[in-house]
Amino acid sequence: MKHVAKSTEATQETCREVHHLTAQKKGFKSSISALGRDCRRVKNNCDHINESLFSPEKPFRPMQLFPQLEALIPAMLDRCDPNGRKLILMMASSDSSPKMLEILKNFALSDRGSSETRLVALNNLFQQGHIGGGPHRFYSNGTWNEILLNELEIYDEPLEEPNPWESELTEKTLESIDVGDFDQAEVYCRKILNRAPESAPAQFNLAMIWISRDGEAGKQRAMTQIREIHEKHPDHIFSTLVLAVSAAQSGDDKEAARLLKLATKRRKLHVSEASAMFAAQFQIALLSGEIQSAESSLSLLETLWTADDPRLEQFKEMLAVAKRPIIWQRLLHI
Repeated sequence: MKHVAKSTEATQETCREVHHLTAQKKGFKSSISALGRDCRRVKNNCDHINESLFSPEKPFRPMQLFPQLEALIPAMLDRCDPNGRKLILMMASSDSSPKMLEILKNFALSDRGSSETRLVALNNLFQQGHIGGGPHRFYSNGTWNEILLNELEIYDEPLEEPNPWESELTEKTLESIDVGDFDQAEVYCRKILNRAPESAPAQFNLAMIWISRDGEAGKQRAMTQIREIHEKHPDHIFSTLVLAVSAAQSGDDKEAARLLKLATKRRKLHVSEASAMFAAQFQIALLSGEIQSAESSLSLLETLWTADDPRLEQFKEMLAVAKRPIIWQRLLHI
């Protein structure tokens, strides 16, 4: 009987082990099945991304893959650090759904985040046709202003890869000009022109040195050189803009408008080129008495220049002076 009991216990233990192994096998199969489903889901997502990236008819929309992020976008645009905000802005802009475009619009026209980031969002909305050219009420440097949009793409990095040696000497030239060491700046310009005589940037910087250092004679000499640069390099935007402002100062509004139109044909600009263009538009608008247009150009400059930039204060004073006759005219008509 004892032998039979032991056999029965052994049999039961074996059954339990078999049951346990069977359960493990089922669990293993279930895990394998779940893993397979996850792999298929990942593959489908990858296929969707692949198809979207290479198919213009089916644009890539990140929020379709990560719908849980959609509700977080407004808060992330408000509270992320600058780098995080740029990433979220890029994802939201590429989504292009009506709901996401409206979220971007609310952010761009708010007073939250940096003016640079909101201007990027506003330009993205304009390029996608979600908003018109304006004027739009835009917050910058503590005030609300009216700005107009155009199809400009503004970049911090050079649009063309410069020669390393020329880039280095140009940087030294500009640094010397900034501190008022015009003689040393000319030395650097001459070094560039010795190796690259047709360098339009070096020729232009040399002309700016003459204007700053050599009085009226230097200005005349510089304007002659700038006209030559424009003839040889009509795509050199800085010389075109200087000539446009000069024409406006001489009362030749038609020539100023022609040159300004030529400069604004370009849609991709370095931030320094965009700054020069908005500054020229501001000055020409003031000279023409177009106060509202000048205010719009100044608003755009406020998004590119820092609040402590001395040029900004100078332009604000110029605008205030230009407004005074209008104020007096209004008072006289009351």
